[in-house]
Amino acid sequence: MAPPSQTLPPEEVAGYLRVTTVLAFFAEPTLVDWMVKKGPDAKKIAKAAMKVGTEVDEAIKEFIRSNKYGKVKTVEAVSCLDGFKRWYDDYRPSLSVGARLFNEEYKVTGEPDLYLGDRIIDIKCAREIRPKYHVQTGGYAWMADKGATGILRLHKQLGDYEYVERNGEQVVSDRNCFLDLLHAYNHLQGLLLGAKGVSNADSPAADTF
Repeated sequence: MAPPSQTLPPEEVAGYLRVTTVLAFFAEPTLVDWMVKKGPDAKKIAKAAMKVGTEVDEAIKEFIRSNKYGKVKTVEAVSCLDGFKRWYDDYRPSLSVGARLFNEEYKVTGEPDLYLGDRIIDIKCAREIRPKYHVQTGGYAWMADKGATGILRLHKQLGDYEYVERNGEQVVSDRNCFLDLLHAYNHLQGLLLGAKGVSNADSPAADTF
């Protein structure tokens, strides 16, 4: 059973560990390879991609709140928004904007993009649906005590979408995976803090590296 969670004002995020911070610590091999290949350009590309995602996220949430889409500036964001419109026309979902979640026991926070009834939906403007996306929604499902999630991937060039839902035991597995990563993250951070400033130079085994 998940520890009790609650929804608190955004200004109280300080002091809480974000779901995305935990996941970013465990970089996927394909992402590491991409960053090595791109070198200095990797951060610039990632920043531009994040900007597109933010534009699209804000435009969609504005639509849910007011029935009018917010403005987007980039060609990629326009394509992603067109993909969302196609998904919306196909599914006619009853959506609400996700509220920030907090878990007091582990001091973890996260903010789902949308809710479709009791289903947590996260929007991704990406080339593919990566396994870690399901772990991310699993973290949200753990905090909100939900048993259904979905990833809506919006295409940056084709104005199209890919939508995948997970239910029941799939979500339980995703929640458990997130908790495993959370425990590993906290353990490793503890080891790093414990080792900070400590030298092993005087140890008899110091020359065995």
